[in-house]
Amino acid sequence: MKHRADIKALINKFLDGRTTLAEERELYDYFASDDLPREWHDLKAMFAWYGDGMPEDRLPKPAPQPRRSHRAKWWIATGSIAAAIALMVWLVPERSADVDIVDIYEGSYVIEGGVYCDNLDDIEDDIETLLMRADEMERHADSLLALAD
Repeated sequence: MKHRADIKALINKFLDGRTTLAEERELYDYFASDDLPREWHDLKAMFAWYGDGMPEDRLPKPAPQPRRSHRAKWWIATGSIAAAIALMVWLVPERSADVDIVDIYEGSYVIEGGVYCDNLDDIEDDIETLLMRADEMERHADSLLALAD
């Protein structure tokens, strides 16, 4: 019988599809024995199947995957949802309407009837009206330029 390193080399050669029939027979015989290293026990069924001519009624079965209980799945799903919500709350800054107004119109003021007013709550509508009028004028100017071309 060959040494462990020789068998390992034959296994790799077999998995690469480069073994001769004699080398394959040697592997089948080796894995038919009960004296296998623990790390190769999962290959025993595969080599037995190949050695028996690959019968369809005895296809090697994949190793069973551990199944999670419904309770474990529920905890995983719940934890994932909670983590997603926490991440959204942490990443999306809390902003109120007042903060948005301050960010957009900071430093704005209106003079009406000679009275200066910079209270954003009082002048927000005036600013919005002026911005809409400015957009209208810009669209009108663009249309005039398009006609000139």
